[in-house]
Amino acid sequence: MKYLVLVFALLSTLVFAQEATAVKRSINIGGDLGQWDGLTQYPVELSNAAEPQVVIQKGYFSVAWDDTNIYFLGVFEQPKETLTATLTSDAEERWNEDTMEIFLRLPGNPEMLHYASSPLGSRFANFLSSNNYFTNSRIEDAHWILEMAFPLGMTELPTVKSGDSWELKVGRGNVVGKEYSLWPIGKDFLAEDNFGSLVFSE
Repeated sequence: MKYLVLVFALLSTLVFAQEATAVKRSINIGGDLGQWDGLTQYPVELSNAAEPQVVIQKGYFSVAWDDTNIYFLGVFEQPKETLTATLTSDAEERWNEDTMEIFLRLPGNPEMLHYASSPLGSRFANFLSSNNYFTNSRIEDAHWILEMAFPLGMTELPTVKSGDSWELKVGRGNVVGKEYSLWPIGKDFLAEDNFGSLVFSE
């Protein structure tokens, strides 16, 4: 019975968690985390294996937008003493660091945009699309929290309106735990066929 429940949970995640909704709400990153209250928490918990499994140290993200930015909140389980977070933004080997990673694909453009930041808020630049965004981080005893704000209409990301839809996946790297998890369906971080949808809503 326990096995059947786990299978059902995995299938439910795969089938029903393909879409994330960005609600229109301005966020002051670095401010009160209560700003994120009421927004959906999308689980980041399926591994990068060919047949994804639920990881031990889970996390979630929430997303919002306004006329100037897209905002992401990531909250990830991890004991503070196990963090790998020392690299600066110009590091060549950011894959050796704990990360939150955002992948976007815009309508009519096959290019995969890829961004990554550490639990310290370091906005890695090498081998990524850019570091033209803002971060704020909080490290607590049992988890770390990262806020990201991506400007719209000023860099590689266009302005949006309610009803627009982009492709999205959100990843988490956990070096010590050797867990690399990805919303919505896990599998390889750089794969082309494991995106979900990001829908912009009022």
